[in-house]
Amino acid sequence: MKKSLAQLKRDAKAGGLVMELVEHFGRTGDQIPPRLRGLRPLVDANSVSVFFLNADGKKSACDIARASLVDYDDEGLTVYRFGHRPLTGAEAAALAEWEEIRQSKQYQDQSYADAMTDGSSTYWWWKSFWSKKGMEYMSCFDTTAGHGRYYDAAINEVWDLNVRGEAILRYRIVREEENGCRASA
Repeated sequence: MKKSLAQLKRDAKAGGLVMELVEHFGRTGDQIPPRLRGLRPLVDANSVSVFFLNADGKKSACDIARASLVDYDDEGLTVYRFGHRPLTGAEAAALAEWEEIRQSKQYQDQSYADAMTDGSSTYWWWKSFWSKKGMEYMSCFDTTAGHGRYYDAAINEVWDLNVRGEAILRYRIVREEENGCRASA
């Protein structure tokens, strides 16, 4: 049965859960860093993380950016990287509009002047353009109001915290009866 992130945090605070990291950024088995291998009790939680107890007795944080980036059930826990999405129609139109500006003689002349004088007028023109469109994330990473998105020109898509990407961490819940392990801090 699927459980919520809030339930995961309650379970962490209550203690009693032991997990084993079975996949770490695509790596399994001996490819997982040694300090993260083996059975690790889930011992605490806060607003952005759950904490495991490592074999050396130190806590290890597992940050969780959004509830939508987690799957938690009776079998285990999977944490996902945020993903990317195609441009919306409005974003594509704004990008085309910006490209027209970039190709204009006025912009080209100002760009040359900036290069010769160590100026930054075209940079601020670019920032202002996206700000007026309400798409600041198209010019840089936007963390305002928790949006967490940015435009990636290399793939012509928007990375977005609201989009689930690939699994980066997979934990298996280990039952106490399986190995006699106690889950206490």
